[in-house]
Amino acid sequence: MEKLKILDLLMKYEKWVKRGEIQFLKNTPKAQNKILGLVNDLISDFREATGKKGGLSVNLDWQQTHKKGQALWENLASAALNDIDPDSKGNSKLFDFITAATN
Repeated sequence: MEKLKILDLLMKYEKWVKRGEIQFLKNTPKAQNKILGLVNDLISDFREATGKKGGLSVNLDWQQTHKKGQALWENLASAALNDIDPDSKGNSKLFDFITAATN
């Protein structure tokens, strides 16, 4: 059985975002750049931690990684909801749920 590594998944996602293959990001360069920046930050963090003795469990700042991951998901959800309905309301309640679910 093949293991799916977080770093590999992030790098695939980075390619999809750069190529404009994420449908709900195609017409929103500002959101696309924000998401790409967050993905690149996470890739950098995982690469750095993986390359050191002890690997991720010892070297990754899990609290900061969690914050970056949460920001990534909030930006993705917001871009997707705004693509469906540019006047969408209630997004903050969704983000409150995401925060509560991950704490």
